[in-house]
Parts: sequence; structure tokens; C-alpha cells
Amino acid sequence: MTAAVVTLDFAGAPFNGTPAQVIENLRDGGSIAREWIIGQIEAQTKPPKPAEPTGLGAVVEDEDGSLLVRIHGEAAPPPWQVVDGGSLWYWEGIDVARVLSEGVTA
Repeated sequence: MTAAVVTLDFAGAPFNGTPAQVIENLRDGGSIAREWIIGQIEAQTKPPKPAEPTGLGAVVEDEDGSLLVRIHGEAAPPPWQVVDGGSLWYWEGIDVARVLSEGVTA
């Protein structure tokens, strides 16, 4: 197992934001501090987003399990469409969990 280093940014804490406040909150039952720490760890240890597949018909799955398909070969208009919902997205706005198909390239 590889050890990970996580830095806590107390400026973004949903309370006073000092290390002492975090410790006090954790000792008092700590749900706010615990959830804040979990969020900080998850944000810093999340696997990197895969490279954008550029082939027409490429399919990706987002973190919520929704499927998106590449409907345009260019970035404008938004080239990604949610299969069930019809929403259009740019790659930057999709939290991709995995690439299912690279699509067809010319």
C-alpha cells in the first residue's frame, strides 16, 4: 500500500477553521469536522480524470453512473450528451469515472 499525503486547508472549513476548532469538534462528536476532513481527503486522493476520447460515438460513464456519448467531433457546441437526459456538456464539466468506448476516428 502506498501512503498518501493530504494537506488540510483550514481556510475552507465550515466553522471557525482553526486546527484547535477541528479537534474540539471531533472530540464533541465531530460530524461537521469529520465530513469536512473526509471531503478534503477525497478531493486530494481522487484518481486523475482520463484523457478525453475524441472519436465520434465515444461513450463515458460519469461518477453518478450516467452515460454520455460524443455527438460532435469539435468542442463547440458542447460535444457530449447525456444518453438518458439529453443535457449537453463540455469535457471539463463531466466527472468521468471511466471511458467505455473511444468512438470512431476518421
